[in-house]
Amino acid sequence: MKKPDGERIVVWANAVAEARYTLSVQEQRLILWLAAQIEREDEALEERTVSILEMQEIVGGNNGRIYEQFESVCDRLLTRMLELRYDDKLERVKFNWMHEVM
Repeated sequence: MKKPDGERIVVWANAVAEARYTLSVQEQRLILWLAAQIEREDEALEERTVSILEMQEIVGGNNGRIYEQFESVCDRLLTRMLELRYDDKLERVKFNWMHEVM
């Protein structure tokens, strides 16, 4: 979602805010950046492209290894689980933060 000044903000559903997960700072920044790309009127999740300059800004660092860092963050997000709990925490759903990285 965008503010009037063009800045993007992320609004999490309570289930996500209360979910169980462990992410590094770099992983959290990438997930928040991706979530900020979703518009309220979007009907489905779409493929997103992150340029290397955007990735450098998102995860930080400029040590000449940004490609390796980018790949490492994406690889970890392919295996990290997000667990959502519903119905007074009796029902739960688990899935990976990312489904596919190209």
